[in-house]
Amino acid sequence: MLQELMETLQPWTRSVLIAEFSFSTSMPAAFPHVLAAQYNSTVEALLSDREEWNIRSPLTPSQMTQAGESAGFRLASHKTMTPGEKNREGSREVRMLLKAREFENERQLVEQRHGPRIALMLNGLKDAVAESVERLGGIEAVRNMDVWLAKFDQLTSSLVVVPFYIHRLLSVKPDSSWHVGSLMSSATPSMEEREANESTRLLRSQDGHDAAPQPEPSTVPSARHTILVVAAIQIFLNIGSYVSFAAQLAILQDIVCESYYERGLPVSGDDGRCQVDAVQSEVAFINGWKDVFEMLPAIVLAVPYGALADRIGRKKVFLLAIVGIGMNDLWMRIIFWFSHVFPVRAVWFGGLWQMIGAGAASLSSISTTAFSQLQSAIMIAQFVFVPVGGTLISVNPWIPMLISSVVTALGFLGALIFLPETLPPEERDSGITGVSNHHRDDQTTSTGAKYGFQVRWTNLVAGFAAMMKWVRQNARLVLVLVCFFPCSIGQQASGSLLLQYASKRLNWSLGKASYLVSLGAGINLIVHAIGIPALSTLLLWRLKLHEIAKDKGIAQISGFFLVLGTSIIFAAGSWPILVLGQVLYSMGLAFSVPARSIVTSMVEKRHLAALYTTISVLLYGGMLTGGPLFAGAFGWGLRMGGLWIGMPYLIACGCFALALVAVSTAPTAGQVPGAVGGEDGDVDPLSPEDVR
Repeated sequence: MLQELMETLQPWTRSVLIAEFSFSTSMPAAFPHVLAAQYNSTVEALLSDREEWNIRSPLTPSQMTQAGESAGFRLASHKTMTPGEKNREGSREVRMLLKAREFENERQLVEQRHGPRIALMLNGLKDAVAESVERLGGIEAVRNMDVWLAKFDQLTSSLVVVPFYIHRLLSVKPDSSWHVGSLMSSATPSMEEREANESTRLLRSQDGHDAAPQPEPSTVPSARHTILVVAAIQIFLNIGSYVSFAAQLAILQDIVCESYYERGLPVSGDDGRCQVDAVQSEVAFINGWKDVFEMLPAIVLAVPYGALADRIGRKKVFLLAIVGIGMNDLWMRIIFWFSHVFPVRAVWFGGLWQMIGAGAASLSSISTTAFSQLQSAIMIAQFVFVPVGGTLISVNPWIPMLISSVVTALGFLGALIFLPETLPPEERDSGITGVSNHHRDDQTTSTGAKYGFQVRWTNLVAGFAAMMKWVRQNARLVLVLVCFFPCSIGQQASGSLLLQYASKRLNWSLGKASYLVSLGAGINLIVHAIGIPALSTLLLWRLKLHEIAKDKGIAQISGFFLVLGTSIIFAAGSWPILVLGQVLYSMGLAFSVPARSIVTSMVEKRHLAALYTTISVLLYGGMLTGGPLFAGAFGWGLRMGGLWIGMPYLIACGCFALALVAVSTAPTAGQVPGAVGGEDGDVDPLSPEDVR
């Protein structure tokens, strides 16, 4: 129960506070309470179908720590306290055990279900409680067992799809900590520095009559306002990127072309002399490696910027990310404008600017299921503004470049003015704090003070290593998981390379070729908005397929479209065939959505964080591999000539075929035990008894 609760809270809160009976005591008078709790816990486990228990699945401190770590939290601080004499929870539990008729009925039910040996064990526990009470002089002398107080802080991963500080930016709950009361009883001692008694509350009362001082009204803005501002900024920045998409390629092509012929050429993508193989090969090579150099800093620096966001504020780091993007774009424009001074390959060094705020990877990471409307808006922006920028090339390619810079600057100003800071003021520059700054023991203080980047990284590596050990024992999951890597590689064949290919194959201008990208965005939008929901309904309700079988079917259909589309693009000799290939390819771009759902259903919930980290590693690995691979393949195809100009799409077709084969190994029926809220953490999620 605790792990499931913390897994639910994990994406939305920074910290979780727990006050729970510790199953230990420093006083003989509390020993009957410990025994009574153990008795009740045993009976509850033996009669798990009963719903009226006061004690349900109680955990020891070490078990709660393990549950928190499995849910994506780490123990930041903890202490044990002894409740005051006026707390009567212990004596009440003991009295119910010894006096209530219901407990005798439960013991008899246990004997009926599990036999006399189990009943004998329960009788022994009950006798131990009775003897202990008698030695104390009666039930009124029974005291409460000790209480364990703990604070859990959320862990950070550098490779998750939603980077840490963007995720925190959207975590705008008015209270940054969730208080989890006792799971064993409703009379839970307070975490304040005072002797606990029956009037002590863990949560402050609504009317303010609690002894604890009332907190200041929250200055944290509403979630709706923050999300709308972030969404608007994200769309703004994407518009700037899409407007200049074709123009960047056109200017780069002209610079390389001018350098190749060693004389000035008109700044126009229509010059047929720029279609020579040497020019096109160099353009693809520069673009392929530019993407790699821009991604690397963002990937490596996600963890330290996540920690920085929790110290100086999330808005500041968000602004730094926009500055990094803007400086990267400005560097590219400087290199292009002064191409007679700087070598054009100097654009590769623009990726260093992504070290400021971890750059574009953070801002593009909002693509999650929770923000599907934002993703639809971004697809619409791509559908509209890529051809707009392509059309402006015919006038002057620097016009869309200027528009892009202005839009990026406006995005920064919008963030500076309208984006609220969601990190509470008391948490800024304060580092990691514990449950109570006045009452930490030495171990707690040491844990909180020393926890930093090194421990974050150690936890990440340890979690990843544990996941890998588990994955090695599940070959079927590994096969399905592999699909993300070749799929990510194959998707790198789209974008600017598609413009180059269409321009070379069909003698199109880059502006005209940009309509292919717009077409793909439109098809992709329709598939996500209409196609997948309709197909899911058909498979689930009409064909009565199991959920995982439905996801597998959608993934296979998407993979088939990817294979078919890229193979047609490879062989396209006319514009109708190329358009057909682009349409089919775009219909399959939703492949990763059902594939992710499949692997999620194949693992237990406690492994999900490590699973998503593994998926992100595979996706980023494919992104880093695909650019240089297809740039080299395009140059090779140009040298071979003829049909082989489309070599990148033949390789992409092979990659998608591998992804299709991998996802086809997924189970088609049966429910994996523990995958969705399962309780048995030791069950192999891919055992043959449960998956057909």
